[in-house]
Amino acid sequence: MGRSTSRHWFRLTRTGALTVVEIPGFQRPRAGTVLFLACAVPLGTLLGLGGTSFLAIQLVAPSTAAALCAIMLGRPYVAMATTSGAGGEVAHLLDSDLQARGQWSEATYRVDRWFRRRLLRRASYLVAQNRAGARELSAVMDQRRIVVLPTPVERVQAPPLNGRPAAVFVGRLSKDKDLLRLLEAWLVVVARWPNARLTLVGDGGDHQSVEADLRRLVSQQESLARTVTFTGWVEDVTPFLARADIFVFPSLTEGMSNALLEACAWGRVVVASDIPANRAVLEDDHPLLFPAGDADALARMLIVAFDNRGIAAAARRRALASAASVSIERVAEQLEVLLQQADSARQGGGG
Repeated sequence: MGRSTSRHWFRLTRTGALTVVEIPGFQRPRAGTVLFLACAVPLGTLLGLGGTSFLAIQLVAPSTAAALCAIMLGRPYVAMATTSGAGGEVAHLLDSDLQARGQWSEATYRVDRWFRRRLLRRASYLVAQNRAGARELSAVMDQRRIVVLPTPVERVQAPPLNGRPAAVFVGRLSKDKDLLRLLEAWLVVVARWPNARLTLVGDGGDHQSVEADLRRLVSQQESLARTVTFTGWVEDVTPFLARADIFVFPSLTEGMSNALLEACAWGRVVVASDIPANRAVLEDDHPLLFPAGDADALARMLIVAFDNRGIAAAARRRALASAASVSIERVAEQLEVLLQQADSARQGGGG
């Protein structure tokens, strides 16, 4: 069960024994959460009558819905964290410096997060995407019920590099992706490579969007207006990955990014912020990591990626090796075992 910010209607998908219900985000960050729960809990309860367990992706509204469904039906549930770090889901749940937001008071937020933490502690397992995320989850759950399970990626036949000075970013145009700093770095890049091109694939979504700020900045700077393209939200990002040798990923916080994994599977030359979640994918020997939030260092890494074919080739090999280690089949087998263990613990009175 999940909350989709990009969809405007419900979607039900059945694959073997798995039923996936996507609930629209309703384009409202806070009221949308209430609407999501009002739809998800009855639907999940009804569809869960014939199931053995619930799986929630994200520790926020989807986990709350899965926990409520599981309690009502006496089923186990497993919750998966998708972000970590300062702006991640655990930080959100533990944040004690709450301010009143709109019509929601500080007290309301404290009660909301206390309630969510209580529900999460009823999970059979909490799943982190990397070791750093697992350490964070220990503030919410007994470490014995925390599991590391990487995000899988589908293997593809990676196209060769084309040698053109083109870079692409794929993801939400949100504050945590640090894209305003990417544009600051890009001004340095185009001063050296006037024919370089940057494509930003995605939209701002409904959480901390900076899309309007990005578009305004690009329109005000001639060199940016000439070299930066916005695509808006797209269904299939692979044509953009195929056309650009460089995948740039300056995020300040991540879980285990699908966009980054897909770029690795396509053999792109990844220039990424040096945060634990990105290191978990690329590993310590990736040659094009830069300190998160450092525009000068980002500009230098992009120029190296364009200028130095040896380093670019090494980064491509590292990316391909990273993608090969997290195949869909391998991760699916691990997840199936985890759900079976959760169901066995319930039947035996454990968990």
